[in-house]
Amino acid sequence: MSWQTYIDSNLLGTGKITQAAIYGHDGTLWAASADFNPAQEEIKNIIVSFDDATKIQENGIRCNGTKYYALFHDNQTIHGKNAQKGTEGVIAEKTNQAVILGTYREGTAPGEANKVIGDLADYLRSMSEFDFNEHSHRRYNPLTNSWVLCSPHRTKRPWQGQQETADNESLPSYDPSCYLCPGNRRAQGDTNPEYQNTFIFTNDFAAVKSDQPQFLHKPDGVRGECKVMCFSPKHNITVAEMSKDAIIPVIKAWIEVYRNSFSIPYINHVQIFENKGAIMGCSNPHPHCQIWCTESIPEEPTKELISMTKYYEKNKSCLLCDYVLLETLKLQDKPRIVCENDSFVCVTPFWAIWPYETMIIAKSHVKSLIELDGEKQLNDLADIIRRITCRYDNVFKCSFPYSMGIHQAPVDENDHSHDSHLHLHFYPALLRSPTVKKFLVGYEMLAEPQRDLTPEQAAETLRKCSEIHYKQK
Repeated sequence: MSWQTYIDSNLLGTGKITQAAIYGHDGTLWAASADFNPAQEEIKNIIVSFDDATKIQENGIRCNGTKYYALFHDNQTIHGKNAQKGTEGVIAEKTNQAVILGTYREGTAPGEANKVIGDLADYLRSMSEFDFNEHSHRRYNPLTNSWVLCSPHRTKRPWQGQQETADNESLPSYDPSCYLCPGNRRAQGDTNPEYQNTFIFTNDFAAVKSDQPQFLHKPDGVRGECKVMCFSPKHNITVAEMSKDAIIPVIKAWIEVYRNSFSIPYINHVQIFENKGAIMGCSNPHPHCQIWCTESIPEEPTKELISMTKYYEKNKSCLLCDYVLLETLKLQDKPRIVCENDSFVCVTPFWAIWPYETMIIAKSHVKSLIELDGEKQLNDLADIIRRITCRYDNVFKCSFPYSMGIHQAPVDENDHSHDSHLHLHFYPALLRSPTVKKFLVGYEMLAEPQRDLTPEQAAETLRKCSEIHYKQK
């Protein structure tokens, strides 16, 4: 059951509680009724008062702008009476996980309100043995308005599935048969230049084209351009093995393609993505990514745009700005942060689906790559990309496969100040070994995504991994 369901059903649904909210012990809001928005300072004073009631004894309890006289308090319960209307009150209950806060109005006996909130608190206390790393639970993804089932205990089950040996084939720095290496001929007959840095060309087998036909029936033609970008002339390296200085030209090339897409009238979205490893469908090991510039905005970015718009309309703040603040400052132990620098943070998101899924998120409100504030943010982005990809390779001492995608503002004519925030998704498929891929199967495909390794466990594993590539030691 979600925290919001506790609010809606167990508290407001009884008819005895008028307003309610549930907070973490650090004052972080977990769920609340629509009309209940106490000030952060009010919440902090209430939470502190469970251990030291001096302030509420002397000055009363402030909640949602209303003053209450403190009638009763101990280390688990606080009860206050409205200073203006003695028939109304406020109740706070502290459990091992959370603080439940509720108000009641005239017509409800204090004992009835106490029982409603006390019953929920007792139930949550009975679940005090609950362990996020042991027990099944659901996690909400606010970016896509979806849920993921987390079953961490399943990692302990005996594994008798697929067993393979890792393929640590050594690649040459130049492969005469590779259609991406400098000077080589590509599939359609064009010859690559002797490039020394990045190289971009129109995909010879583009998924979308600029001259798509229009249909009479329901299918809708999608116009666009597909480009391939080679990161380096070297055939035998990956992003994890590149230096920060070598990654910077890659980012600058991304920025240039993104900026130029504004001048193409029918292009509304630019999706930059890298599929690394044959297990992720990559057909060529030469370090490269693809850039799809399309007329339509794909489904996953569309979900994020909608969710971020709704969040802004409700909270008047950016969803990802608030999420960064939560992960980097409000949570003291920072359980999901893998690494960070001045401009970016890399986290295993609370709602992650893939085993070692991470997000790189801009700490400031940057909507797209072209808004990076000079060399500092450019360097920091290159730095954190190198650090997380290197950590991936060090998990199993192999070239760790993943799909990476950059999400940023569309290139249409609309204002995306409140629905876009630059971030990168990394979806790595490995879970148990260098060769066993985690597929979405069964329940995950038919009903709801499910994961075994918790994001906190994944973050801990990645934090322990070195940022010096295992091949370079």
